[in-house]
Amino acid sequence: MRGGDYKPLGALLTWGVLVVAFVLFWSLASMLIVGSRHKGPWGDLYNKLKTSRDQQMEAITRRR
Repeated sequence: MRGGDYKPLGALLTWGVLVVAFVLFWSLASMLIVGSRHKGPWGDLYNKLKTSRDQQMEAITRRR
């Protein structure tokens, strides 16, 4: 394969980095939005998010 303007491995790696960055920024933004909309003690928010995460993990393990 000759090198040129189109380098498939570099393009795939670039897209992979962009997707990972997008997911990280999306999750950061959602955490900031949830935190800013929360009323009450931070411990309650932590417990609520932990319960939600545990339920989602349980649902994933049940599917396997």
